Amino acid sequence: MLNTATPEQAVATVREQVTAGADFVEGRTHELAEHFAADGTWHVPTLIRQKTSKLCDDPSFATDPDLRYMAPVTLTTWNGVVTKFRNRFTPEQRATFAASHRYEYDMARIFEAAGVSMLVRALKGGLTPAPRRSSGLGPAASTT
Repeated sequence: MLNTATPEQAVATVREQVTAGADFVEGRTHELAEHFAADGTWHVPTLIRQKTSKLCDDPSFATDPDLRYMAPVTLTTWNGVVTKFRNRFTPEQRATFAASHRYEYDMARIFEAAGVSMLVRALKGGLTPAPRRSSGLGPAASTT
């Protein structure tokens, strides 16, 4: 979404998500989570994908010790993307993206607490078999 839109289109879309998300978290997320848990609906959070799209300039990426496993050409490409992101979006626009990511993260936590089944690959401690009944945000309970 952020790669193909103009900066104005991307920010407008994410701003709408933030506005809707804030109301949704406060109003209906727990209700939706209970409904999903009760009827067996699976949720597939894409938190790392969202983070790399909306927060690619987060300093924690540049200091991640696992970067030593990445090919130099990949790191060069990533650093170029970060530079373009910083030049393309204003600090205010990037703050909108951060708020949107926070909403997505909070929703996944609420879903996990309610027992919603989630299809994830947890990265901490290595890859885990999917499906899992966990977002990777806390203790995981396998569904198998």
